[in-house]
Amino acid sequence: MTTGFDDRTFRSIGRSVPRREDARLLTGRGRFSDDFSLSGQLHAAMVRSMHPHARILDVHTSEARTMPGVAAIFTGRDCAAGGLGTIPHSPVPSTRTDLKLTAPDGGPIFVGPHAILPQDKVRHVGEALAMVVAETREQAVDASEAVYVDYEPLPWVADSVAAAGSDSPSVWEEVPDNVCCDTTFGDVEATAAAFEEADRILRMTFRIGRITGVPLEPRAALAAYDPDSGRYTLYAGSNGAVRHKHQIAAALREDPDALRVLCLDVGGNFGTKNRVYTEYCLVLWAARRLGRPVKYTASRSESFLSDYQARDLVTEVELALSTEGRFLGYRASNLSNVGAWIVSLSPLGKGIALVTGGYRFDAATARARAVFSNTAPTQAYRSSGRPEVTHALERAIDTAAREFGFDPIELRRRNLVPAAAMPHTNPLGIRYDSGEYETNMDTAIALADWDGFSRREAAARARGKCLGRGFANYVESSIGAPAERAELTVKSTGVVEVVIGTQPTGQGQETSFAQVTADFLAVPVDAVRIVLGDTDIVKAGGGSHSGRSMRQAATIIHGASRDLIEKATGVAAKRFGVVQSDVTFGDGEFRIPSLGKSVGWFELAAEGDLAVVREHEMDEPVFPNGCAACEVEVDPETGSVSIERYVAVDDVGRVINPLIVDGQTHGCIAQGVGQALWEQCVIDPDSGQPICGSLMDYTLCRADQLPSFRTELNEVLSPTNPLGIKSGGEGPTTPAPAAVINAIVDALSEYGVRDIEMPATPLRVWNAIQAAGRE
Repeated sequence: MTTGFDDRTFRSIGRSVPRREDARLLTGRGRFSDDFSLSGQLHAAMVRSMHPHARILDVHTSEARTMPGVAAIFTGRDCAAGGLGTIPHSPVPSTRTDLKLTAPDGGPIFVGPHAILPQDKVRHVGEALAMVVAETREQAVDASEAVYVDYEPLPWVADSVAAAGSDSPSVWEEVPDNVCCDTTFGDVEATAAAFEEADRILRMTFRIGRITGVPLEPRAALAAYDPDSGRYTLYAGSNGAVRHKHQIAAALREDPDALRVLCLDVGGNFGTKNRVYTEYCLVLWAARRLGRPVKYTASRSESFLSDYQARDLVTEVELALSTEGRFLGYRASNLSNVGAWIVSLSPLGKGIALVTGGYRFDAATARARAVFSNTAPTQAYRSSGRPEVTHALERAIDTAAREFGFDPIELRRRNLVPAAAMPHTNPLGIRYDSGEYETNMDTAIALADWDGFSRREAAARARGKCLGRGFANYVESSIGAPAERAELTVKSTGVVEVVIGTQPTGQGQETSFAQVTADFLAVPVDAVRIVLGDTDIVKAGGGSHSGRSMRQAATIIHGASRDLIEKATGVAAKRFGVVQSDVTFGDGEFRIPSLGKSVGWFELAAEGDLAVVREHEMDEPVFPNGCAACEVEVDPETGSVSIERYVAVDDVGRVINPLIVDGQTHGCIAQGVGQALWEQCVIDPDSGQPICGSLMDYTLCRADQLPSFRTELNEVLSPTNPLGIKSGGEGPTTPAPAAVINAIVDALSEYGVRDIEMPATPLRVWNAIQAAGRE
């Protein structure tokens, strides 16, 4: 049997097919969690801590219970009496290729148990400590405000450096010094020798602030319980219904088969919704206790208080160079603020593995530490951990160039890993699969009109403005959950149904997965129907995170398609009374040349659906890469920064749908630039209160604050999977903060400004100018 299956010829892959889901989403036919309602449903509101750290002496609910519409109030004591467990986040990266993080003593990391509702203490402002259930949302909110909590305030700490200090209050008694993780990677002796040999050494410290995802759709959950079947149903948006099903079932101490999770359309994620939240467990438990459905939808202010947040890293770096500008050694010491308990150590682990970026070093070491603090937990956020370490490296390179007399572009070129050296193993033992880093740079510099900068700078100076340019290279990684499953069914109705366990949160997977399937089976794209997000149908799968979805989905659809062709070939052989080797497949038809006959997929399926199931594990990482160039204009009178030009060049491996990848690129840039210029979760140093509780306090960039981007893709196929896919949903975020800050510092070079802490607000820039003028 020959299949005619040629990976090199595609009809749909590589085309900008319009997103099929957009018509539904743009005309109000989306299926978001809050869109669902059930007959007789009750509504929930949370009582949240007003203290960053306090002992719970008592929760007084008697007044609230008498208020109109109140059906029940649940506290931590009720959860304990009901036998509920803690939420198992499995926060320590544990794939085969992850660097192994440990506690300071080399043992397992204490993660801090995430109680569904606490009994003893609250550990951050906004932590839920009771849930009120009432007939209407308004009644539930009113009653939640009548719940009186008797607290004993305790000393607190929010800053990571302070939390690691010797006199800091302890967030957990089990970790008195708050340092829950401390691991060093790399060759310490070889790195020391490289620094001994160095002619120039640069040292810098960077504080990368805390931000939050702000997905358009706040989190919501609707739960029901059927006493006849003994099964629960939960509508809740996330990055993966299957994983949430198992973690929620564990917290409730229920059999996973007793829980159905429906996660259909999701209005943004970026990592914020990757992990289980307290409310998901509570509404399910309350629905069983009360015999009625229970619904919860977070307000925007609640989201700012209690969403899992991001970044918050302090990194100290040292760069050792020769007189000629060759990179000899690199040291990084990273301190991650994980918040009140550990939801994910992915940002620390993923970042520490790539501290040397796409450059050659003789040796490097990286120390990874994490501390508890009285803040909301942090979690993976677009390009988890890589923007932080890239910012430190690329800022260090620019500063070294300026202070030691090198051209910043040529210094980078001199030290890039060449394409001929791929695959390349970095000093931390991480093996890069492929990449053409110098080609990325050449393309970006041409798109940015780098040589025309002096003319534009002179024009800006004539207007009293300072023009600056910045550049940053990046390498990021994509691994993610290794297991995936796909079910392919050809139906006589003219539909190919693909059931798969990844979960879109706005990436256009209904379109791109259909393109892949259409090409592998040689059927029209419109004939393919992607089924996602219902755990009664989708039995397994890793969800969307870590840039894994397209690579994992395409690989398993590729394998399942081959299985389906093999199976259908046997059916065709039986139908025509020939041996299977007499049947060929091509252009969507099964042909028997000896008989001059053929049959198509859907005609063949008329005798019964053709179906296959395939599962696999793929934990070989890929390493998307690229660079960014940015040009900014600074008004020295006000400190305001305007981005005039922005260029991004990215190697995402094979591009399935350029239109979708371009959209992902634009979103990545906006989020990276947003962190550089505007976004920050600010905590009042005197009270521990978050003071960015709304979109009036937390600044998101607007469309009119960004220029039209110039982007290009450099498709270098990965050898790790059949289509050569890397990842297209996170990479361009990675260099953006460094490129923007490099440009601002370049613009302010005449003032002697060495660095600007993010976000580079007008006040911060103006203060830097004034401070430099006084020195």
